[in-house]
Amino acid sequence: MRKHPMIAGMVAAVGLALCPNSTSAQTATGSMAQAQTPAGTVAQAQGSRTPPNPGKQPQTPAEHDAALKALAAKLKMTAPRKGPKIKSTASHTDAAIIAVLQTQKHAADSEFAAMKAAPALQRQNTAGSMPPAHTESTKPGSVGPTPRGAAIAHAPTATVAAPPASGSKTSVSPLATRPANLQVPGCAISGTAMAVGTVAGVQHGATLSPDPQYNLYTIHGCNFGDPSPANKVWVYGVNGFHEDLQIQSWMDNSIAVNFAPNLGGVLDQDNVHLVVSRSDGKQVDAAGFKFYAMRQTVLLTPLPQNRASLWQGGQFSITYTAPATDLAQYSSEVARSYQTTVPGDLFGPLGVDSDKKDTDSYDLSQLAPGWSPDSFNASVWTPTPMDLCGAWDDHSHTAGNAGNWDFEWAGNGIRVTLQGAWCNDQEVFQQNYVATSQYALQVWVNGPLCVDPWTNQPLHHAVIWKPDLTMFTCQ
Repeated sequence: MRKHPMIAGMVAAVGLALCPNSTSAQTATGSMAQAQTPAGTVAQAQGSRTPPNPGKQPQTPAEHDAALKALAAKLKMTAPRKGPKIKSTASHTDAAIIAVLQTQKHAADSEFAAMKAAPALQRQNTAGSMPPAHTESTKPGSVGPTPRGAAIAHAPTATVAAPPASGSKTSVSPLATRPANLQVPGCAISGTAMAVGTVAGVQHGATLSPDPQYNLYTIHGCNFGDPSPANKVWVYGVNGFHEDLQIQSWMDNSIAVNFAPNLGGVLDQDNVHLVVSRSDGKQVDAAGFKFYAMRQTVLLTPLPQNRASLWQGGQFSITYTAPATDLAQYSSEVARSYQTTVPGDLFGPLGVDSDKKDTDSYDLSQLAPGWSPDSFNASVWTPTPMDLCGAWDDHSHTAGNAGNWDFEWAGNGIRVTLQGAWCNDQEVFQQNYVATSQYALQVWVNGPLCVDPWTNQPLHHAVIWKPDLTMFTCQ
């Protein structure tokens, strides 16, 4: 567990032992004796307190609600202070998968460069030491789902393809009209059967991802045929997973493809099939691939209250908002407030054992598979305590802060140590005591693009927030 004390001096001090006996207070005269503590916080001298008026009657419920609303409005007049972004101690990056993708991309770049530089007049299959990993199906169209919009048994006549339309998932690049002439080692068979030997330099079990850093895949094999707009390449798996690939180059022994840019709304997949389909309807189905969805770090909205464990000490009214209604681009907001005119309440249970810190905690361990915490930051309200109460007829007015704000990762969760402000004034006919504490969290998580972090359901036409606070709209 790594601790990040936030803004130790962001205002000294609801462990929420929110009572006038706390270690930070100021008097009605505004004079303040300060001493630097080892923790770097500022301690303020405790002011005197006049005994409360014993004749004051308790507030009615309506008066109490009105007082809390007035307190909340007064607090909102102060601007929150934003702390630094704190990275999670649990890395969300799958280092092994990234290493595989990097190696594959290097191989694909080299092979694609060789394809583009190939002589223009030679076309033959070249036997090599590596047998094909997969050969064509005996019944064209019998394995794998039919590609979207394609009739395998009756493919259209080959023509030169126009540039792909925007948003098209299957398209043929102008490079695909090159003569199919590249000599490719790796096919140790003869005849006319289609076969896949390697994908991005890997003979078995390549990992496929639409991440733009790795989104190029070369397929080497045998008898892929002439380039044609009717040629297709796609992947499929369980639960209806099916994505067409865009063709960048097609030769008899080599194909270069990529996924559509910004492909979102899909999850990681194991045992994925890759299908290469010729214009005459013949195809080869290669199994055993992995699909690694494109990742993005996004703001977690909302952070539901059922993932929060809120400190219930004292007599505070707690308001939990997720996402925050008056702080744009936040995951949640927690506001505590307390107000009373009842004399006895001043000495009531406003705090807990002084040896125990008052904390809220958030559990992020229940994020959907493929998701992990990335970072968070917090904003806190630090009102001037003396401004929370007071009247023209005061003859006693004390105020201060209690506790110290602290925000830290605790495993896959967040722990918040609370701080609050309190104010007590004695008027001629009435005593007032108020206390308040408020913060908001901005939580970032990493997972598949355009998928809900809690349910893994696709997000369509939804706006998500990226770490630079720019918007991305899911298609």
